[in-house]
Amino acid sequence: MTFQLVAFLALKRKVSREYKLKKGLILVLTLISAIGFSQTRSSFVSVSQITGVTVNQSNAGLTYSVSVAPNAQYTNGSDSYDIDEVLGFWVMRNSNPDLLNPTNADFGQWDKKNSTTGSGEIAGWKSVTSDGIDPNQSQTYSFASLNSSAIEAYGFKVRLSSESCGGSSEDMRYITAGAVPEPATMAALGLGTVALIRRRKK
Repeated sequence: MTFQLVAFLALKRKVSREYKLKKGLILVLTLISAIGFSQTRSSFVSVSQITGVTVNQSNAGLTYSVSVAPNAQYTNGSDSYDIDEVLGFWVMRNSNPDLLNPTNADFGQWDKKNSTTGSGEIAGWKSVTSDGIDPNQSQTYSFASLNSSAIEAYGFKVRLSSESCGGSSEDMRYITAGAVPEPATMAALGLGTVALIRRRKK
């Protein structure tokens, strides 16, 4: 076997190994990405309070109108954060999943995002265009079927103003109001516990 052939075969094996490693790395990163950006009940972490975002329930618990008021905020201890818009809405349970039994579908720019992974359950929608409900606007969401009596909280994805983030890029956060009031008009206005997870706007 000539020197050139030996060198060629060695180079071929090296390229093959590097290609397999690269494919494996891409697969791992893809899985991490999918896991990291998948919303579940555990995505929401408790803070103090949210004001200026209201939810009105109708149609026997199948329809939800989400409205955003000017100067909507949430607070965490002594810190307040201004909400620029709402980019997602969920009904949820804090534990014991598989009780909501939702049937919903994508519509417009809103993709359905349901999960029973881990503790708790969420069912709802998220904007795929990063263009959601602005102040003085509202959005109506409807389920084809839902066990509304099992709802324990509402969840939202919100964009904070850049001023609230120290003048840097705006933040995306996932928040949830605490106990859902009875019966028809349900407002996420100072409902006790609220939750968040930080996610930078791309």
